[in-house]
Amino acid sequence: MQASMYSKRVIYFLPVVSFPVLFQTAAFLRIIEKIDWNAAPQDPILQTFAVILVMMFCLLSIYLISQTYVQALLFIISILCSWFIIQELGTTERIGIYVLLALASEIPIVFSDYLGLVCLCVMLAVQFSAFREHAAAQFAAENIPVRTFVFLAVYSSLLAGFGLLYRYLVNKLTDMRHEVSRMATVMDNISNTNLEYQNYVSTVERSAVEKERQRISREIHDIIGYTMINTLMLIQAAQTSSDERQVHALLDKAQMHLAESVDEARLSLYKLRDEKLDMLHGKELFSKLTKAFSEITGVKILADFGNLPDHISEDAEKVLFRMLEESMTNTFKHGNASYITIHFLYKDDAISLRIFDNGTNRLAPGMEIKEGIGLSGMRERLEPLHGTLSAGYVKDGFLLYAVIPEPGEQG
Repeated sequence: MQASMYSKRVIYFLPVVSFPVLFQTAAFLRIIEKIDWNAAPQDPILQTFAVILVMMFCLLSIYLISQTYVQALLFIISILCSWFIIQELGTTERIGIYVLLALASEIPIVFSDYLGLVCLCVMLAVQFSAFREHAAAQFAAENIPVRTFVFLAVYSSLLAGFGLLYRYLVNKLTDMRHEVSRMATVMDNISNTNLEYQNYVSTVERSAVEKERQRISREIHDIIGYTMINTLMLIQAAQTSSDERQVHALLDKAQMHLAESVDEARLSLYKLRDEKLDMLHGKELFSKLTKAFSEITGVKILADFGNLPDHISEDAEKVLFRMLEESMTNTFKHGNASYITIHFLYKDDAISLRIFDNGTNRLAPGMEIKEGIGLSGMRERLEPLHGTLSAGYVKDGFLLYAVIPEPGEQG
C-alpha cells in the first residue's frame, strides 16, 4: 500500500518538483563556476556552496517525506538558507534569484491552497529584507530595484500558483476516483443484494408452493384413508346383515360417502393443479426474470425466445436461469451497458443461449479475457450437462454464448 502511494506521489508531483530542481541546479552550477577550491573555509563562496547543498538535501527530503510538519520544518530551513545566500553574495549574483525561484516552486510540494499563498507572501517578505541594501561579506550590496523585485514576485507567484493549482486538480481527481470507486462498491453491494433478494423471493415462492402441495397431498391421503375405512365398515355391516332393507340402506350410504369423498379429492386435485400452474417454467420464468431486472436497473433488455420449447428439463432450466442472472448482473456492475440482447435457439437437440451487451468497459475485440468467479461458475454448472461456453469482447461490446444438450422436447 505504501509503495502504491509513493508511486502515485512520484507521478503526480514530478512536473511540480522539476522546477525547484531546475532552479537549484542552476544555482549550483553558477556557484561552482566561482569556487576557489584553495580558498579558506571562511570563504563566502565555499559557505554558499555548502548552504546550497543543504537546500538541495532539504528539497529531496521534502519530496520523499510524507509528514507535513517535517516538510514545513525543512522548508523553513530552506528559507533561512536562501536568506543567508543573499546576505553573503548580495544582489549582484544571479544565485539568489535562482534560489528564490526554487523556493517559490517548492511551495506546492509542502503546502496547499490558501496556506501555500500565505507561505508565498511570508517568503517574499523575508527575501525582500535580504535583498535590501546591506554590507555583504566581500562588497556592499545595494537595494534591489523595485522593478526587478516586482518581476521576481510575479514570476514566483506564477510558479507557486501553477503548482498549487496543479496540486488542487490532482487532489480533486484523486477524490473523484475514490468517489467513483466507492460508488462502484455501493453498486456492487446493491446488485448483489438485489440478486440475493430475487433468489430469496424465488426460493420462498417455490418453498410456499411445495408446502401447499404437501399439505394438499396429506389432505388427499387423509380423505382417501378415511373414506376407505368408512366404506369398508359399511360394506362389512351390509354383508353381515340379514335385513334386505338395511343392506340397501348401508350400501346407499357407502355409495354416498364415496361420492362425497371423490368430490373432496377432486377439489384438492384441482387446487394442486392450480398451484403447479403458478410455478413458472421455461419462457415464462426467463421472461419474468429479465423484465424484473430491467425494471430495477433501468438496463433495456431485448429477449427473443425463438423456438425454445415450452417444457425443458429441470437441470437445463436451472442452469439457464443462473446464467441469465449472472450475465445480467455482471453487465450491470462492470460493463456500464445501456442494453442487453438475449437470444434462445433450439436446434439439433440442443439449446443455445446468446447474450450480448454494449458495455463500454471492454478490451479490444478478440483479446483474451481473465475469467472471474462468474464465468467459472457458469462452466461448472454446464459441465454436468455436457454444455459448452464461450465468452469474449467483440466489436461493439461483450458476447457470451452457451450450448446445452437437450434431446427432444420434454413433456
